[in-house]
Amino acid sequence: MGKFIYICFFLMVLVTLILPMSSYAQNCSQNNLNIQNIEFKDSNGNPFDPNSEEHQEGDMVTGQIFVTFGGSSTNAYNLRILYDVYRNGVMDGDRQEHCLFVKQSVPKGTPQFITDFTLRWGDLIEFRNIFMRWFTNNGNEDCPTEAGSNAQCYSDPDGEVVNTPFIPLPVIWHDLSAEAGSDQTCVEIKWSTLKEWESSHFEIERSVQGIDRFEVIDKIPAATYSFEVKSYQFRDDQLPPNTTRVYYRLKQVDLDGSFEYSKVMMVNVNTNTHEAQSWRAFPNPMLDDKLSVELQNPSAYRGEEIYLRVITSQTSYLHSIPICPGPYNIDLSPITKNIPTGLFLVEISWGDRVETFKIIKR
Repeated sequence: MGKFIYICFFLMVLVTLILPMSSYAQNCSQNNLNIQNIEFKDSNGNPFDPNSEEHQEGDMVTGQIFVTFGGSSTNAYNLRILYDVYRNGVMDGDRQEHCLFVKQSVPKGTPQFITDFTLRWGDLIEFRNIFMRWFTNNGNEDCPTEAGSNAQCYSDPDGEVVNTPFIPLPVIWHDLSAEAGSDQTCVEIKWSTLKEWESSHFEIERSVQGIDRFEVIDKIPAATYSFEVKSYQFRDDQLPPNTTRVYYRLKQVDLDGSFEYSKVMMVNVNTNTHEAQSWRAFPNPMLDDKLSVELQNPSAYRGEEIYLRVITSQTSYLHSIPICPGPYNIDLSPITKNIPTGLFLVEISWGDRVETFKIIKR
């Protein structure tokens, strides 16, 4: 029996040494000194201007942490405060510890400087696992490290969000890419986020006729709330036939309906069906700066708007025709007569179809 009691006592001491917060919480029955607010101010101790254009999302910002204390205690001296800092939901560095207000009563009701601090503009900062211990008299030269007859304590495992004048963006992007498959008949889109706050979903938008005709092809649910890297992917295996170039972008939508777009990504693909083309471009090579496109298969055209794009090594020209005029012959000479000699492309798109021609100008 005596051996069993000894082992239990040893384990209690070990747990106390390894997990001091657990020990503190068990003995922390006095909460007559507490934390009312935590805020982040600039290096001069002034509030940040929420409308300032000086800082952009992701900029490193140096400032100071201020804490406002409250409670009924009138004799709290030599305050030892411990806490963990969480940046965007992830613990940042080691547990923090400060000894404050030595031989003076803890001021209450007004913000008190605690320490200097650096964050990225837009970070969500939290103080978690807060623990405070103080003496009830001012006769000590340091802060209390353990419970005693003249020491009281306060604990708040849930912690506090640092009050900052800027609101974190709903989504912080990490990686974003779009690549064609090995046979170039499909596209794999991958993206990830570092943080999501009230994020509803992502809409995948595609355009096969330049970057001005995007259409939603699918929706992917978002994580809503996340403070770790979240990865997503989408496979587009429904590319229109006879497509050589396709554009993608993501639309990130919040729970309140607000949204933002990602960058535009261009991918070279090849979905040629090796069927006879519906159009032909002639003459090729060009003669006397003249070039036309003519519809060879009238059954493939149902009155859609036509987009003609001429692509050179230096630039591209886009021309739209609401409806192809009879006899389905379009003169491109006004566009092509001023382009330099050499090889260029003519891309014609209508409905969900695209055909491309390589033209030589001599």
